[in-house]
Amino acid sequence: MIRLYERSVQGIKLFDEGPIDLDNALDYFEIYYEIEYKYAMITSRPFVGVEKRKDNILKILEDKGKYVIEQLAGSFEMVFENWLESHAINTPELWAKVRFSEEEIEDIGLSGLVELFFEEGARYGLSDQIFIKLLTEALKKGEIETFNIYIEDSIRDINDMRMERYGEDEEEPELYPTDIQEYIKKGYSLENLYIFSEGVGGVETFLSHLPEYTALDILQEMGQYILFPLWYKHWKAQGIDKTRATIEKIYKNLVRIKSLKFQEALGIINQATNATHQNGSMMEYYGDRFYVDSKDLESLSKMDTRKWDNELQEIGVKIK
Repeated sequence: MIRLYERSVQGIKLFDEGPIDLDNALDYFEIYYEIEYKYAMITSRPFVGVEKRKDNILKILEDKGKYVIEQLAGSFEMVFENWLESHAINTPELWAKVRFSEEEIEDIGLSGLVELFFEEGARYGLSDQIFIKLLTEALKKGEIETFNIYIEDSIRDINDMRMERYGEDEEEPELYPTDIQEYIKKGYSLENLYIFSEGVGGVETFLSHLPEYTALDILQEMGQYILFPLWYKHWKAQGIDKTRATIEKIYKNLVRIKSLKFQEALGIINQATNATHQNGSMMEYYGDRFYVDSKDLESLSKMDTRKWDNELQEIGVKIK
């Protein structure tokens, strides 16, 4: 016969422990919600009963809860780590390397990746004029190195054509400086060169016909110095730095969950659950791996607690 005080934790005691996976993740969330709710009620509401009974129940909740918390924390860790590696990156070089990678070329092809660059640029206001302006500034500072080689080749091609015509013309042709920084310093425009003569569309075509590794270097350079500043300006206004700082803080606590006190660990799991639920990409990633989606979490948060309340009242917890 089950003793009265054990009735409130019977299901929790019998919960089948095992590594969290796509088959049992929802079960882990359900038992966690029960543990967290009952622990909060017992420790925060008036109690009229045998204190020893209360202590025994709290010990059962903590013992089982620690294992459940560690399993959920482990599942959240990989989600948060993935998100931090590929979202809300506020370091220009890393952002560009993640955005324009070999994996992306394998997925959508070089022409698709080039198109993606300029589509994303257009989303953040990268017109033909702004592209030429920002590229000119980056070249002037020596920030663009790989593209620089092809641009200087383009200058030489123009000079060669002018020299070929020399002799037919009466005046000696004007030759451009073949050093790009000198070219810019003397006030010449990139639009004089065939690569840029048709605006962004011409640059897209040019990059799409380069060897993949070369085009990738150029996209990463331009991503770092041209596209990232526009992207970051937009998302900074939306609070991206605060969002990343919050996710980083939760992630650090997930990693050290075993060293936290029980109530602190409960708080971290609640934070991780809320952050995942509110972030579409994180929820999608979690759902793909553990078959738990936003509807599941929403349903759990609205769970009817009357059965739990009755069990708690039986042992002396004042619910109302």
